[in-house]
Amino acid sequence: MGKHFLLILGWFVLNSGLLSGQVVDGIAAVVNDDVITFSDVRKNADSAERGLREKYPADKGKLLEGVKAARIKALNDLIDRRLIIQEFKKNGFSVPESVVNERINRIVQDQFKGNWDELTKALKAQGVLYEEFRIDIKENTIVQAMRQKNVDMAARDELKALHLPIPITDGTPEQQEAYSKAKERKRLEWTAGLRTSAYIKAFF
Repeated sequence: MGKHFLLILGWFVLNSGLLSGQVVDGIAAVVNDDVITFSDVRKNADSAERGLREKYPADKGKLLEGVKAARIKALNDLIDRRLIIQEFKKNGFSVPESVVNERINRIVQDQFKGNWDELTKALKAQGVLYEEFRIDIKENTIVQAMRQKNVDMAARDELKALHLPIPITDGTPEQQEAYSKAKERKRLEWTAGLRTSAYIKAFF
């Protein structure tokens, strides 16, 4: 994947209007049977790019470098996301619709003060259909559950095997750091394993 990503980086620079705002779409990658588009990548990198544009309003060189890095990270994250969801389905797991409903209701209560019309307006402003929003919430639930099982719990097991304390909500800075490092190790091991058995092809 390293070679692909280097070449993709060049594709972004030449064809995706990094600084002009020009919109160019196409297939960024295929992950087994799933497709990731360049618009998916831009959407995933949007928050980071806005921060970079605020940070480097007059330095196009640093802005370009930062946006390229943000999009490469976004593509990596999206590839991992597809692999996690595919693994969830392969294992025959499912998310009850009642759980999705509960999460959406919580979003409406917390972010829109219980006003469903405001949610509808927000989705329309972003050009997102409600069904797309619902799928996104469902997939977020899947990814969170899979990470908790394969990363958080695995990190705790590792600390237990080493007879180290497991800080959940408190603990010393050293304990928190050890837990964070263990989680990152387990995340990298897990996603690397998913990639090993997957068909991943990047297009540029």
